[in-house]
Amino acid sequence: ILLLAMWILADRTRLARVPSDAAGVSPAASGPKQADPTPADLVTLDGRIRWHRVLPFAAVAAAYGLIISLEGFLPRSLAQDVRPLTSQIATQAQVVVLYLQALCMPVRLSIEHGLLPTTAANLHSWICLLFICSLGGLGGLGLRRSAWKVSGFGLGWFFVGLGVTSLVPLTVIASEQRLYLSTAGLLIALVALIGGDAGHRRLRPIAGSVLVATLLVMGTLSVERNSLWENELTLWSDAAEKAPHSPRAQGNLALALHEAGDLEAAGRTYKQAIGLDRGHPRIRTNYGTWLEESGQWQEAEQQYLT
Repeated sequence: ILLLAMWILADRTRLARVPSDAAGVSPAASGPKQADPTPADLVTLDGRIRWHRVLPFAAVAAAYGLIISLEGFLPRSLAQDVRPLTSQIATQAQVVVLYLQALCMPVRLSIEHGLLPTTAANLHSWICLLFICSLGGLGGLGLRRSAWKVSGFGLGWFFVGLGVTSLVPLTVIASEQRLYLSTAGLLIALVALIGGDAGHRRLRPIAGSVLVATLLVMGTLSVERNSLWENELTLWSDAAEKAPHSPRAQGNLALALHEAGDLEAAGRTYKQAIGLDRGHPRIRTNYGTWLEESGQWQEAEQQYLT
C-alpha cells in the first residue's frame, strides 16, 4: 500500500507539472522540463534538506533516549552479555540478507527462523557482508549523482534503520518487525529508480501492471499467512516444523500443546526443547508446571531448582 501511494504521488505530481498539448502549449515551447518529482520531495525542497523540518523529530528521538537512559532501561540492556560484537555482526549479516529475501520472495515465512549465533570465521557471513557492502556502495554512489540521489537516499535509510538492531546484540536474533521502518527507505529507492528521471523509460509502461500483480500476490500470501496466526498452536506448530532445532520454537509449541490440553504431546515436546537448550529457564519452568499437573512432584522440583 505504501509503495502504491508513493507511486501515485510521484506520477500525479509529474503530470501536474508538465504542460498539456491540449492547452495549446507544447512541452518543448514551455522552456526547460522540470525534474520529475519523487517521494523525497516530502522531506526535501529543491533537492536540499530543510533541517528545521528535521529538528523536531530529532528532538523527540533525543528526549526518548534521555528518558530510557535515566530510567535505567538502556544501561541495563546494553550491560547484558548477549553475544560478542564480532559474533553479532557476523550473525546479523546473514539476518539482513534474510530480510531482503523475505521482502523479495515472502515464502516459507516463520515467526522463528532457526538462526543461531555464528562467528567471524563463517564463510556464509562474509559473503552476506560483502553483498551488503556492495548495496551500501551503490547507495553512496547514488548520493554523489543528482539523477540517482533519491535512490541512494532510500538505500541509506534502509541500512541506517537496521543499524541499531544489527549492531546492538538482542536476545531474538531476527524479527520481521524490525523491517517496518527500514522498508520505507527501500520502497523510496525503488519508486525513484523506476519513476524518476533516472528510470528507464521502457520500464514505466509496465511498472503499473507489475505493481498491481505484486500487490495481488502479496495480498494472497498475507491471507494465507494470517490463518497461521489464528491461535498459538497453529503458529508455533508451523514454526517448529520450519525450525526443528530451535529451542524457542519447540518450547513455545510445548506450552501451546500444554494449554490446549494435549498433555502427552506437550511432555514429549518439553523434553525435546530441553534437549536443545538445557539452560533455558522459561522452558524448564513450564516443564516443571507440567510435571506438577502430572503428579510428579520431585521431578518438578528438580526442574525449578535447575
